[in-house]
Amino acid sequence: MKKKSILGWITSVICIIIISVWSYWGIGEAFHEGWFHISFWQNLSLTFIQYLSVPIIFLVVSLIAINFRRLGAGLFLALSIFSIFFFDSPSGRFLIFIPLLLFALGFYFGEFKYKKIIAISFVVIFLLIILSIGIPQFIKVENRFNDNNFGLRIIKGNDVTLNWAAQGIGFPLDGTDWKTAKDNCANLEGDNWRLPTREEIVRSMTRKNKNAGGSIVNGIAQYEIRPDKETPLWNPNSQVIYYWTSESKNEQRAYLVAYNGYILDRSKTSTPNYQGYRCVKDI
Repeated sequence: MKKKSILGWITSVICIIIISVWSYWGIGEAFHEGWFHISFWQNLSLTFIQYLSVPIIFLVVSLIAINFRRLGAGLFLALSIFSIFFFDSPSGRFLIFIPLLLFALGFYFGEFKYKKIIAISFVVIFLLIILSIGIPQFIKVENRFNDNNFGLRIIKGNDVTLNWAAQGIGFPLDGTDWKTAKDNCANLEGDNWRLPTREEIVRSMTRKNKNAGGSIVNGIAQYEIRPDKETPLWNPNSQVIYYWTSESKNEQRAYLVAYNGYILDRSKTSTPNYQGYRCVKDI
């Protein structure tokens, strides 16, 4: 087998792997942190623009490169140069620039004998991943319990009962840093509002309006049933998928709990829109 043919096959296999990995990650994240709008079309456009644009661009450029090697190689070279200016961190530039440059070289010097089979494989694998993961996730998200009551709630959890703040300053629709969340709870109208602990959030988690049976064992949250982004604890139509807790891991990091029950820690100064909070006070 000629060296050019071997290079062509290696390039094709790596392309399929990258398309598969990015498609798997993209569609998973689209339903984990995305798909919060009321409008179906807004959710769909967000999915393709924010979460699937990378694998789609990579797929399209790869299909062009298989049939028009020089044009495709030029597009990969242009993308590699663009990545230098797009990414701020040196590591990000290196991890994107080098692979794209190698693809440019692979398509330029490689030889592709079974172009139609390779192209169809790329498209079929992309669609299989998107549909096999996306359809079950879409069904789950569309069937979340939502009573549209975002006022003051008394939630009786697993051995814990708390007042949870109404939507507003004590229960915002977007994210903020840990200190702001903590201060907003302390200054909330009425007495004794605060951020909840990890244990309080975990034990208050629900699924289909029933307590999920959560508890923390050796620092790990465990549940009888996996919770979801549902009322009364969460707003399914908010960007927020993590709640800050009152507990710090150290001076720089604090704990959050995700709507699916996992506990993690982030920098106290981080402010993405998906990191929010909901104030509580004892009954």
